[in-house]
Amino acid sequence: MNYMDSQKRPWIHLVDGGIADNLGLRSFYTRLSLEGDPRQAFSELGHPNVRDVLIISVNSFAHKKEKWPLRRAAPGLAETIGSISSDQIGRCNYDTLDIVRYSFDHWTKQVSTLQHPVSFDFVEVSFNVVHDAEQRQALNDIGTNFDLKDDAVDLLIKSADDVLRASPEFQAFLKRANGRLKQP
Repeated sequence: MNYMDSQKRPWIHLVDGGIADNLGLRSFYTRLSLEGDPRQAFSELGHPNVRDVLIISVNSFAHKKEKWPLRRAAPGLAETIGSISSDQIGRCNYDTLDIVRYSFDHWTKQVSTLQHPVSFDFVEVSFNVVHDAEQRQALNDIGTNFDLKDDAVDLLIKSADDVLRASPEFQAFLKRANGRLKQP
């Protein structure tokens, strides 16, 4: 379809990635796993001499406090479908995280040698890993939409920064890569 022709398509409707790959990690995982040889896959991705693999997964899956459990009446169809959908996305997220962590750890060990060690670090930036309970609940209450208030955006940025600074994996990566990182 031609999305550039506003006469034929005056509106473009986008669907959130939660439908297929909420975290955006499966396509990269699939690309490397289909290759079969991680050395070849890294080479084809333009990184034949990879030394450090860092994956930062940003997951905005929210655990909102639902109001329907507080009502006597059974939840309606929309609430039931929303709950089922949310549960399925959450399960898929956990499965994806496990698969990606295991696979990339395995692949980096395969390509690593004594002369050319390759490291792998995985950092999860999500509401679940925010230490402060009040801040975590405030994040979960934001919800996912395309019209966030400035204070919500500020809280999201601050929280992600806090999670990265507290992440042992991210700090280990920075320590190892110090001096080898290209500045933007």
